[in-house]
Amino acid sequence: MMRLSQKRQAGDLLGTMFPGYKDKIWAQFSNDVKARLITRKMDAYESQIALHKQWGNILTQYKDIEKSFKPLHKARKPAVDWRRQEVRGTLHVGRFYEGPSSSEATVPSDYTPGNTFNRMDNVHALFSDKEWADRKNFRSWDMVKFSYYLLGGFFAYRLYGDWPIVWC
Repeated sequence: MMRLSQKRQAGDLLGTMFPGYKDKIWAQFSNDVKARLITRKMDAYESQIALHKQWGNILTQYKDIEKSFKPLHKARKPAVDWRRQEVRGTLHVGRFYEGPSSSEATVPSDYTPGNTFNRMDNVHALFSDKEWADRKNFRSWDMVKFSYYLLGGFFAYRLYGDWPIVWC
């Protein structure tokens, strides 16, 4: 079993070699020196206690100020996180476009999973047939197709273009 070595101090070593040497040295001091040494040691101890009290007062004041940082009840977010909803049994798992129907919708819907419908399927129902045909004429480029055209053009340029070769 390994044991940690203990730090040896000179006082312990001298105490084993000369028992009672501290008392003999202390007896040689005058009463004024003894009083000054005792006062110095006690002042050092009491200064640490005073510093501890000072920091305690500062931190207590901060804790009193910290109470005013609490948000107002009227400014709190009226939402419940998904874990609490799951525990309560009120969590609705669905798509962002599913939900309660508006007054214009012909299909009734609510947030329960069996009673929703896909609102993206019935987009043209918001417009008349003439308006929907006009909207189809002004469709913008599909970004996926556009990126395929750019990538194809880059490969064609790399395949048929002249690239200088620089020899070092």
